[in-house]
Amino acid sequence: MNRSKIVSAGLIFLALSFVVLPQAPAAPDSFEKVRDRDGDGVIDTWTTYDSKGNATAAAIDQHKDGKPDYWKYYRNGKIYKREWDRNFDGKPDLRVLEENGRLIMTQYDNNFDGVFEKTVKAPRKGSVVNVKTTNEP
Repeated sequence: MNRSKIVSAGLIFLALSFVVLPQAPAAPDSFEKVRDRDGDGVIDTWTTYDSKGNATAAAIDQHKDGKPDYWKYYRNGKIYKREWDRNFDGKPDLRVLEENGRLIMTQYDNNFDGVFEKTVKAPRKGSVVNVKTTNEP
């Protein structure tokens, strides 16, 4: 490729880099509100609402580092999923699934690689669970 073609290609690239493409508008069916719950001047809660004003999700900074480390997800006004970031790397590593306020299962990512390796299902309502401790024969 000769020098004039390289210069022409560079000028075209430079011109295209200044073209402003229209951005997609924010989803019309949801909006977010932020709050400083403890009054320290730092945002610590981000809540997403649907078009009817019902909360669909909340992210909360409990560790006081400006990043969420606890999340709650709502369906029909009730929490159905909670997640925690126990090592404060920005990714959830503990998840609890609920149905109508009842625990369904807990999931753990104990090596913090982004994959939940362990799942513990809650016992069914009315079922008997035998628990042994180390001091029992």
